[in-house]
Amino acid sequence: MSFLINVRSLISFDEPTRHVEDELPLEFLEYEHEAHAVAGPARVAVTLTRARNGILAEGTVVADVELTCSRCLGTYMEHVEATFSETYALAGHHLAAEGEEESVVSEEGDIDVEPLLLESLVLAIPMKPLCSIECKGICPICGADLNEGACGCTTESIDPRLEVLKKLKQSG
Repeated sequence: MSFLINVRSLISFDEPTRHVEDELPLEFLEYEHEAHAVAGPARVAVTLTRARNGILAEGTVVADVELTCSRCLGTYMEHVEATFSETYALAGHHLAAEGEEESVVSEEGDIDVEPLLLESLVLAIPMKPLCSIECKGICPICGADLNEGACGCTTESIDPRLEVLKKLKQSG
């Protein structure tokens, strides 16, 4: 799958900028060993501008992504919005530093912005997703969801180094 945009009219200076709004069909947003379900297509808005040695693509991508709460381990949908900016090099020009991967305009005059869109969405996902700020998480003893109510476990813990003092207090 790819998200190709033809930029021949920008290369030939027939138009200075071009604005594209479209949808990127997504079912899953995958990164390394994680996959997140996506509710519907991602909405994309891109402004393309002819630069000196390439085409500048700037814009936003928005999707509703299913995440797992880092406190209660429940799943929920989060509205993820990301901005991006990338310059695609024209044939014969190099814009990236040595050793870096370069985005280029194809011989047909197309740019594929899909990798940029997916990377932007992945980077916009929170590191510690929360279903809500008030999420109470799970009980560390029995694993019950504390958002649904108290579990009845006693969570009193005493530093083992002070356990001797507690015994002294009880005996005296």
